[in-house]
Amino acid sequence: MIILYFLIAIFIGWIWIDYYRLIEIYDHENLKYFLLTYFLGGLSVYIVLGIEQLLLDSTFVLNENFINDFLYCVFRIGVVEEFAKLIPLLLIYFLFKKQFNEPIDYLAFISISALGFSAAENAMYFYKDGAGAISGRAILATVGHMFDTSIIAYGIIIVKFRK
Repeated sequence: MIILYFLIAIFIGWIWIDYYRLIEIYDHENLKYFLLTYFLGGLSVYIVLGIEQLLLDSTFVLNENFINDFLYCVFRIGVVEEFAKLIPLLLIYFLFKKQFNEPIDYLAFISISALGFSAAENAMYFYKDGAGAISGRAILATVGHMFDTSIIAYGIIIVKFRK
C-alpha cells in the first residue's frame, strides 16, 4: 500500500509541473533541471526531520494556547520547512546558474522544490493517516507549499532584480 501512496503523492506534484509546462510558462529545455529540483525537494523533507530531531525540543508542541500554537506554527513548522525547501533552489542555482536568466526562473525552481517536498510529505501522511488524507492534502497542502515558498522566491527576485 505504501507504494501506491508514494505514487499518488508523486503524481499530485507532477500534475502541477506538467500543467506549467503545458501552458508554456517555463522553458521546455529545463525538464531535466526540474526533475533534479523535484527530487531534491523531496529529499529536503529529511532536513526538516533532522532539524526536528536534533535541534528542536520535543516539549514545544501544539497545546491549544494561542500564543504557543502561533509560535509553534511560525517557527517550528514554517521557518524550518521554508528553509528546507530553499536549499534545493540554492543547490540548483549554484550548480546551474545559466538556468536562471529571468526572474520567473527563481519562482519556477522554488515551486518545483516545494512540489517535491509536498510529494514526500504527502506520502508520509498518506501512509500514516490512510486514503482519507489524500483529497485534502492533494489540493490544500500542495498548493499551500507552492504559495508559501513562492513568497521567498518573490523576495529573492525583488532583491536581485531591483534597479
